[in-house]
Order: sequence, then C-alpha cells, then structure tokens
Amino acid sequence: MWLGAVARIPAVAGIDHYLPQSFARLHPRHGSPTVAIWTQAVIMAAFVILGQAGTSVRGAYTVLVEMMVVATLLPFVPLFGAAIKLSAGAPVPGEVRIPGGRLTVVGMASTGLVTTLGAIALGFVPSPDEENPAIAVLKVGGTTTTLLLAGAAARPPDA
Repeated sequence: MWLGAVARIPAVAGIDHYLPQSFARLHPRHGSPTVAIWTQAVIMAAFVILGQAGTSVRGAYTVLVEMMVVATLLPFVPLFGAAIKLSAGAPVPGEVRIPGGRLTVVGMASTGLVTTLGAIALGFVPSPDEENPAIAVLKVGGTTTTLLLAGAAARPPDA
C-alpha cells in the first residue's frame, strides 16, 4: 500500500508533463499507476542493493537516514543566507519589522546557518561500528547527489 500511495506523485507528474506521459497511465482493471509503481520499485531495489553493498543491514539503514538528513537540511542553507542578505536592504512600506531589527535577523540566521551546516557535516560522519567508513561516506554523498540530480531533472520545463 505504501509503495502504491507514494507512486501517485510521479503519476501526477506524468499528467502534468514533468515526467513522461507513460507515468500517468492507469491499469485498466485496478486503476493503479503501474509504470510509476514499477519504476519506483526498480529504483528502490537499486538503492537497497547499493546501500547494503559492503555493509550490514544496520549500516545500510544508517546511510539511508544520514542521506535523508543531509538532503532535508540542504534547502535551509540558502534560506538562512538569503535572510542575512535581505536584512541589509531598505525597509519596504507596509512590511512587518522583526523586533530587534537587522541584528536579530543576522544573529538568528547565522545561528541557523552554523547549526544546519554542522548537522550536514555530522551526516557524513560514519558510525563507530561501520565496517567501511570511507564507503559509508561515499554512499551518503552519492545517494544525496543522486536524489538532488533527480529532483533537478524533474523540475518544470519552464522553470
């Protein structure tokens, strides 16, 4: 059920022409997006096989969690940077001012930026019981890069 529910996202992307139209086709009897489900199953199987190569099940799970931490935190880096940069601009009429002004914005955004970068760096530190620490670091970096490239490739054509 979980795989089928998540496969609806690429199916809708197929309807909106962000992915090939075949992702939008539904099974005539069951109404499920079979191309999206099978594509997702093959990609997940590849991630599982590659993730477990040279490590234990626990090591593969740790790599997956660390990859998700890094991928989830990356968008916050430009957001905190933008907050710092935009706080230097002239006030816009009607905008809500933050109590404490620019000093507060820069202080909070800097704290968030340092914390986020630190958490991302810690995501690349393998656990002490990892059999092949260098491979674990490469897996986290590789899977994160693959995830980001897949997202960039699936962006709208007019973006």
